[in-house]
Amino acid sequence: MGNTPSKGGRGHKTPSAESQPAPASPPGAAQPDDTRPTLEGRLPIAASPMVSAPTTPYTPGSFAGGRDYFPLQVTSTRESRISLGGRKRGRKREERTSAATPRSYCDLAGAPILTAAGERVGLVRERVDLTEYITAGGAEYAIIRHAEKPKQFSVDDMIFRLLDAGFSGRVTKSVCLRNSEIVAVCQAAREVFLEQPTLLQLAAPVKITGDIHGQYTDLLRLFDKCGYPPHCNYLFLGDYVDRGKQSLETMLLLLCFKIKYPDNFFLLRGNHECASVTRVYGFYDECKRRCNVKVWKAFVDTFNALPVAAVVANKIFCVHGGLSPDLASMDQVRQLTRPCDVPDHGILNDLLWSDPSDTAADWEDNERGVSYCFGRAVITEFLRRQDFDLICRAHMVVEDGYLFFNGRHLVTVFSAPNYCGEFDNSGAVMNVNEELLCSFEILKPLTENLHTCMARIEASFWSRRQQVEAMLNEALAAQAKKELDEAQQQQPPDQQQPDQQPGEDQENQQQPIAIQPPQKQPKKSPQQRLPSRSPKQRIVDQLDLSDDDDDDDDDDDDDDSSSGRLPVSPESVLHGTPPRGSKLKMFP
Repeated sequence: MGNTPSKGGRGHKTPSAESQPAPASPPGAAQPDDTRPTLEGRLPIAASPMVSAPTTPYTPGSFAGGRDYFPLQVTSTRESRISLGGRKRGRKREERTSAATPRSYCDLAGAPILTAAGERVGLVRERVDLTEYITAGGAEYAIIRHAEKPKQFSVDDMIFRLLDAGFSGRVTKSVCLRNSEIVAVCQAAREVFLEQPTLLQLAAPVKITGDIHGQYTDLLRLFDKCGYPPHCNYLFLGDYVDRGKQSLETMLLLLCFKIKYPDNFFLLRGNHECASVTRVYGFYDECKRRCNVKVWKAFVDTFNALPVAAVVANKIFCVHGGLSPDLASMDQVRQLTRPCDVPDHGILNDLLWSDPSDTAADWEDNERGVSYCFGRAVITEFLRRQDFDLICRAHMVVEDGYLFFNGRHLVTVFSAPNYCGEFDNSGAVMNVNEELLCSFEILKPLTENLHTCMARIEASFWSRRQQVEAMLNEALAAQAKKELDEAQQQQPPDQQQPDQQPGEDQENQQQPIAIQPPQKQPKKSPQQRLPSRSPKQRIVDQLDLSDDDDDDDDDDDDDDSSSGRLPVSPESVLHGTPPRGSKLKMFP
């Protein structure tokens, strides 16, 4: 983004020509069969880009599958609704359940929304129900202390540490993740980005989010209001770093969610996801101050692999900046090679840097000094040629968090409220439901104390997670009971337990039970008290024991042996055998 807000920012008024209500079509009027549904005549356009609408109860878990585990959440939102296409794109999703623990981010994603040629594509790779592990690759093993083999990192654990750091409301000098973990996250996310196309084809429902710019607490406020992944599908339009105080935490949390849910959580490239821009606007300095330059280089490698644009339901073209005079078809976007840096000219540069303009008739030079400005005629021709209904982009500060342009054919979404502490703007998220009805959830600038707000968000988060855990455990118990019943039904009749004869229970109940008085056991010598290994006990492989005794990879110089605890012998992990010196009795 530029240093100054654009013309569409604070204080900007919509031209009077666009403020007049559009003629609404009769309720029973039918659309001709040879024309596709358009935006004209669907809903009246109010005099302001912000349209007040009745509050609609919104359920983050109403989509299907694992999302059903979230309780109802009513959000007071100011909505501006537009209809795209009009054809309902409903689909069924299989219900999947998984165990839950308070420290495992184990919510399962719904059906993937990444599509190709109208068909849903499979998962990028098989997901792990509870925990996804990643490893650092190549020469980066050297920065992991005491590592004799590739070290595995838990994505779930890193997500919770990042959330805890945000809930505290404090900006610390150090990052809650070690440098080795940061590099591993960047490398794993880069692989996922390169496995997916440069032009993403997505299906609704999805929430489209604009610039974040390192405002980490506002990102957590956004998730608290709109729903945490994977209970909502997300598409971010870029500009995650620079200018904010916590660009590292912001980018790391987004990358962890991308690794955890690659087919339901999507990130596009913005103009600030570039080596030359991050050197000037703060991200390079933050990495150098809080980590090191190698960490910044790992992020740059990940930025170079980000996808550039997305198309939602074949109707909404999503990009960070805007259009390009060289863009004639979507195949040109698909054929962009990655990884690559942002060039000084060309389609990639224009997609990340261009802006719409009220005064431009066609194409004009951009006031930013990079790329172009395009006018209304360019937007209309692009939508007609590509058979789209709307262009959704970010890249500009707008007062209400979103702003329509050219008769609701282009919308700017900006999701960083109180931008840089200098603007009194709101943030917004555009919600596209399965019927392609677009609404906006507004995130106002924070007015209460930051620590009070984050404490409330943390309490709400853990309250929801406890409900998720309880319902997941109930689902697991029901599934286990169902499988047990099916196994008993499939069991051959000769192996089933014979039914008891009538009156057999009564005979068993009438038989007296002889209770033997307790006998005194002779005292044992200290040598006899020591537990002996039972020959029926299962012996654990020595190789498995050696894997659990690896040195820790903490960056501090602490020594585990200095804690005063005796080392655990191999016998202590045998099934049913207590540790050496324990007062517990051995099971027979």
